[in-house]
Amino acid sequence: MLGTPLEQTLRTGELPARPSAMAVSAALDSAMCCIPLIIAVAIGIAGSLNSTRIVLAGVAVSLAAMLALTCVRARTGSSAGHALFGLRTIAATTGLPAWPFLTPGSRVTLDSRNGADPLHLKPRASAQNGHSPPVEIPRRRQAHLQLHLDDGSALPIPGVVAVGRDARALGTIPRIPSLAIMDFNRTLDAIHAIIEPVPNGIRLHAVSRRHPTHCAVEGQVQRVEPGHAVEVALAVPFWLGDRRFAVHEIVPTRRGWAVAR
Repeated sequence: MLGTPLEQTLRTGELPARPSAMAVSAALDSAMCCIPLIIAVAIGIAGSLNSTRIVLAGVAVSLAAMLALTCVRARTGSSAGHALFGLRTIAATTGLPAWPFLTPGSRVTLDSRNGADPLHLKPRASAQNGHSPPVEIPRRRQAHLQLHLDDGSALPIPGVVAVGRDARALGTIPRIPSLAIMDFNRTLDAIHAIIEPVPNGIRLHAVSRRHPTHCAVEGQVQRVEPGHAVEVALAVPFWLGDRRFAVHEIVPTRRGWAVAR
């Protein structure tokens, strides 16, 4: 097993960013935040009648720019400097952008221009529950998948989808549809898991480190660690936080759509 956090985070096709690009990106972002303050100080030194107010305004604008940069970096993993070099910063533990002081573990910066972008999920083959690959089972014609919730509601699964509580946070993942689910107990994280349809079931990618992800394997409830994935068969329950889910296949009938038996 790879040892360093960076080596554990890298997936196929992902490249670490060059230190020089990271340094220039940081310098550019810092300069953009400091420019208002530098201009205000220069005006103050020139002896303006309202120099104190101008300097205070420059400080306020610089602080606002720093806050905006932090928010953008936490939600998208990018910034003005990062966009110039095609960089993206993610948390080593989740593989997603995160707040620098609120997410445990280290963060890594990747070169998404010359390598794979960590936010563009690409399905890949993997062993089922650590054993032999799943057998390709022909699916029913015109069949669709539905995510059934513990409150009796059901949501369509059009393909690879991100599941969580916060629609705004889910919207930061590009090119992946999202399913925002209301959870008053807040045991469902803002971005909790990613569901990837596979033959005869789904592949459940655990993302949240704050709240657990469980699934039923051979009659036993097992935890899925963040950053790992497990294949879950149709109609087999799994849990995101305290919420219970199951994926069912629905097929057309004379009376409409119904759960496949």
